[in-house]
Amino acid sequence: MSHYSFFIVWAGALALVACAPDQTATGPVVARRDRDPGSGIVTPMCQLGCVEQDPDPEAPGVFLGSGVTPDVCIWGGYTDSDQDGLGEFCENHLGNAFAPELYYWSADNTGREPYWVAGIAPDGESVVLGYLLSYYRDEGSNVWACGLPGAPSSCHGHNGDSEAILLTVYYNSSTQHWVLDHANYSQHGDYPSYARGANEYPQSLYYPSHAGTYPRAYVSQGKHANYASASECNSGGTFGSDTCESVNTAARIGVGSVWNLGSRSTPRIDCVTSRDPNYEYYGSGRQECYWTTQNFRGWIPTTVGGAEAGPYSPVLSAFGF
Repeated sequence: MSHYSFFIVWAGALALVACAPDQTATGPVVARRDRDPGSGIVTPMCQLGCVEQDPDPEAPGVFLGSGVTPDVCIWGGYTDSDQDGLGEFCENHLGNAFAPELYYWSADNTGREPYWVAGIAPDGESVVLGYLLSYYRDEGSNVWACGLPGAPSSCHGHNGDSEAILLTVYYNSSTQHWVLDHANYSQHGDYPSYARGANEYPQSLYYPSHAGTYPRAYVSQGKHANYASASECNSGGTFGSDTCESVNTAARIGVGSVWNLGSRSTPRIDCVTSRDPNYEYYGSGRQECYWTTQNFRGWIPTTVGGAEAGPYSPVLSAFGF
């Protein structure tokens, strides 16, 4: 073999090694993390199977390679520090791939510090992804009906806002794509389901990049309830008090392996202080909890006063976490 031929073989081998991640690591290498802890998305630089070509680019859903399939992800050989049966490598890639897009009004108070969770669905093959938005504050609705005496509490603002989006995704072995099966969007304590029915993915949702992948949630102004469309938002809430008339800004939910809660039996994160040094209550000592049942105040200390949102733990439990 000539020196030139040897160099080509050696360089090709290095390229393959660089593309294949360490399966024993707790998460994929990341290229960057958005400075705003409440927006943007942490994108893996590469993944197992990243040199593979999507066998069906036009099909619904997303191709994540042969390293992210039910056969290897569920009770497979990947590191699984939270002991829920779903490998961390797969959790990270699925969590990133399906992180929803929020569509909201730029003047709204949408400061937040999201956390997320992943687990095996009851069918033993699908995956449930939970995105806990963790807003600092709900500013309330300013529609006239909410100003009337006796208006329900859902009209009014409060410290913290424990909104969430839950997605169940399934694997289509014929296209080798992960596809959205159904979504549950928080709306004032309810979690209506947007399901696919006889279709391959939910038709009522909007998909910013490709059908059946991550969906968009229209966020009601002030209240942060999540809807499938602006028109649904404008007719939602008590007295029709929700509105998305001024929504003009899109941002995907921030996802990073360090913000993965783990599982209830083996949590990686439970009670945490604010992680954003630019937040006015950073360093106040207030902790918000996800597995431990505690009302959510958006890291605003009780000395400030005011009402607070409900806890996250029962929501996680209701969806099998």
